[in-house]
Amino acid sequence: MILAGVQAARFNLGNQLLKFAERTNIPVATTLLSKSVISEKHPLFLGVYAGGASQTGVQKAVEESDCLLMFGALLTDMTLTFMPSRFKKRNCVNCAVEGIKVKNHTYTEVQFSEFCEALFKSDLPKKERFIKSEIDTTRNLFKPEDKEISVSRLFEKINSILNENIGVIADVGDSLFGAIDLVMHDKASFVACAFYTSMGNAIPGALGMQLAQPHMRPIVLVGDGAFQMSCTELATIVERQQNPIVFVLNNKGYTTERYLLDGKFNDISSWDYHKIVGMINGGYGCVVRNERELEVEVEAALKRDKLTVINVMLDSMDISPALKRMTEGLSARV
Repeated sequence: MILAGVQAARFNLGNQLLKFAERTNIPVATTLLSKSVISEKHPLFLGVYAGGASQTGVQKAVEESDCLLMFGALLTDMTLTFMPSRFKKRNCVNCAVEGIKVKNHTYTEVQFSEFCEALFKSDLPKKERFIKSEIDTTRNLFKPEDKEISVSRLFEKINSILNENIGVIADVGDSLFGAIDLVMHDKASFVACAFYTSMGNAIPGALGMQLAQPHMRPIVLVGDGAFQMSCTELATIVERQQNPIVFVLNNKGYTTERYLLDGKFNDISSWDYHKIVGMINGGYGCVVRNERELEVEVEAALKRDKLTVINVMLDSMDISPALKRMTEGLSARV
């Protein structure tokens, strides 16, 4: 089993790693920070490993692997979702910039890039055993119903519009956890953050993504709290004539924290987020409260070659399936 981490992405090892996986028939999982280091429509892609927030099959395959090859995976709270590591050292080969760890031995003098290059060229036997991916790579049509929009249905709609020319940038909180289950069609098309140390990164990140890859249209997933921290960067996006679609998950505060410790300190002031386009004199803004409004506004945004800000009104306690998996796991531990 391969676990491709963020350092594999930073060293641009995605293509080499994928060729190695294809030659050996070893399935690949990524972390949130390395999501889309390979195309997630590839048959060897197993899913995103994020501890208890992972899909059950992905978590089981990674944690119970008899030989887990970790390439640049940082075992932080973001990767393990606030739980202790469940990897058995005797079954792990962990290569990273800091050194190579094999079972209980650490080799700090071995260079990460050189180790990967040598391993990827090695003549390892092709594995007969294969773990089948649970990822649904079919592009399912979103069929709106006459009901209020939920977080899970919002991500279903977003998943239905993804293609090779659409990237995703997710801010902290459920914007990030909900994105775990999105299927990215191209490599290097997803940008995540290192959680709360970089809250508010998604909007300026969209500016960077489209400057670096002009063909890529960014989908920005940002909570209302994070939006309030960096929304003025939208003025630069308008000035640069960029066209991201910004989804503001408006749940009136910090919902992730509400599940950890609820209180009024999780509530924030209410803004008409979509009206920021008037302040910066550019783009289009709208508010959606139900699935049919979401369908109309998203399809219109795809045809509109300019900034679109969609203010998505959500219940204050509604969360994504991935965040539910994580909170249930934490609750069971407590």
